[in-house]
Amino acid sequence: MKKHILLISLLIFVFAASYAQGEDTSDTSGSFYLKAGIGAGAQFGVVTENFYRLFSTRGLYRVSWLTWETMPAFFGTFNATAGYEFSNNRSINVEAYFSSVYPTVTGAMEDFDALLFDDRITDFSHHDNYTDLLIDTGFYADYSFSNGFGAGIGFEYQNVKFRAQNGYSQHNTTEYGTGGYWSADMPHTSEYTGNTVITYDFFSFYWKVGLVWRHEFSSRFNLGLDAWVNLYRYNRILDKHYAFSPNIPYDYYTDIVETWFSGTDIRATIEYAFTNHFLLSLRVAGTYLPAEYGDDYIGVPPNYTLNIGYKGGFDAWNASASASVIFRL
Repeated sequence: MKKHILLISLLIFVFAASYAQGEDTSDTSGSFYLKAGIGAGAQFGVVTENFYRLFSTRGLYRVSWLTWETMPAFFGTFNATAGYEFSNNRSINVEAYFSSVYPTVTGAMEDFDALLFDDRITDFSHHDNYTDLLIDTGFYADYSFSNGFGAGIGFEYQNVKFRAQNGYSQHNTTEYGTGGYWSADMPHTSEYTGNTVITYDFFSFYWKVGLVWRHEFSSRFNLGLDAWVNLYRYNRILDKHYAFSPNIPYDYYTDIVETWFSGTDIRATIEYAFTNHFLLSLRVAGTYLPAEYGDDYIGVPPNYTLNIGYKGGFDAWNASASASVIFRL
């Protein structure tokens, strides 16, 4: 399967790049370049974990959702770019990158249940969200004009670990949804101080195809715009609920989500060269992943069983801004 995905990506890239070459390809002499940079930035976003029940008459119904905030999460980044610039204003560019978030509280985690199956909330809890790990790495490769459009392929890998701690819960008169609906002024059913309530771990990888646009305003100042679509997306999710009961110490839920043509990325990058070797790069980026779902499993590792009649998944969005200092050979 992975070989097929890569082959399709390469075919799309080669076709688009060949089309972009235009009329004159006779002069292909040029120069090689290499850049490397380090930087820092901030990300703002929300991951929404979704849990669905399958009804024979009404299909999938979302019975629970948890919102995990990164508002903001601060990260450090490293990137390296290699390329070949042809004398006919075309170039081949490959950028590899790595970023990691500073582990700390990045906002709230809120857990909503709609257990009477009529879209009204029955149970609610609020906690601090600790982002213990958020690693993002991958590469982008494109063939483009120095002042024009091009096409590219990309690969991205993410590993994220969230931890909900502290906070409180508000349940209706019975914990499992037969007593009524939630309201914000309800008394707190439980208080959690220093306790981990839920952890949420997932790793993802994406194959991407995209369009790029480059413009050199001068020898020192240039702008790049990218738009990418996830050709293929794989996500594996692990949700651990901690129950403060000797009979039910914890539950696991594992979801696998595999989708095609789901999710987009956009990036805008400005580079300014102070000298021939030192540059400042400013980048803003955004990601949107629509809701997808897959099979749900429950159990205690390593013994998982299919949770028949239920599905799990997530959707997410984020926006980020970063600055990097770049050295060019």
